[in-house]
Amino acid sequence: MMEPIQLASSPWLSWVGLAFGGLGSGIAAGLLGIGAGSLMVPILVFYLMSTGHDAGTSGQIAVASSLAAIVFLSSRAWLSHRARGAGQPRLIVRMLPGGIVGASTGALLAQLAGGRILLLAFAAFECIVGARYLIQRRQHTAPAADTIASWTRATSTGLCAGLISSFFGVGGGIVAVPLQIGWLRIRPHDAIANSSALIVFNALAGTVQYLLAPRPEVDLLTIGWVAPLPALCLILGGLLGAPVGVALAHRLSPARLKRMFGLFLLIVAALLARRALS
Repeated sequence: MMEPIQLASSPWLSWVGLAFGGLGSGIAAGLLGIGAGSLMVPILVFYLMSTGHDAGTSGQIAVASSLAAIVFLSSRAWLSHRARGAGQPRLIVRMLPGGIVGASTGALLAQLAGGRILLLAFAAFECIVGARYLIQRRQHTAPAADTIASWTRATSTGLCAGLISSFFGVGGGIVAVPLQIGWLRIRPHDAIANSSALIVFNALAGTVQYLLAPRPEVDLLTIGWVAPLPALCLILGGLLGAPVGVALAHRLSPARLKRMFGLFLLIVAALLARRALS
């Protein structure tokens, strides 16, 4: 069995590599309008396994640390959207209670599920996301409503997004945005902005649960299940990459890029499943 490699053996190489991973995640998030967690979790899993940690432990630490990074990355996204006048604070307030409950529940379920099951579930989630990007169809949505959605609908939307976000360590926008557009009848640009704000609070609620969880026995600095140094590297890279992705989005074909990204996610899902089952 491979012995865990001490982090101090090659710290700069590790941190720089993670920062570049965060940079790529940030670019993809800004370019495609996705949550960076769909890339940050696999990056962390492969990094942790390369340093000798088993697949189960790597999966749980990766989900928790990715969620912590998303708090900061989504905060910047929300501020950028508000600067452009997008977003509906009243609707966000109505989605928040469900989002916080869902996020707290998702984090607890992830801890109970066990690392290998969590890793396989994440691989399945990546397959769904990847297939969604590969098979894109023109969506016909109802005209946007002039009134704010009811508390019941808004809270239910937040609950679904929070549960997905915290369990898988992703933003949850893949659930929150379509539900807002199709069910709550929100304009797309407002739905994306609202999702960014909701993600901040969902990720924060989930991160708190992971921070309070019993610390795993690993040769890595962690607070609960969150590894702060790898998360910090991803945050720094992601904050630099997101504006680059936004700029590129105005010059490149988003449809083709999304199909390429969908194929990439399917490959990543296969690799994660193989690692979890090996």
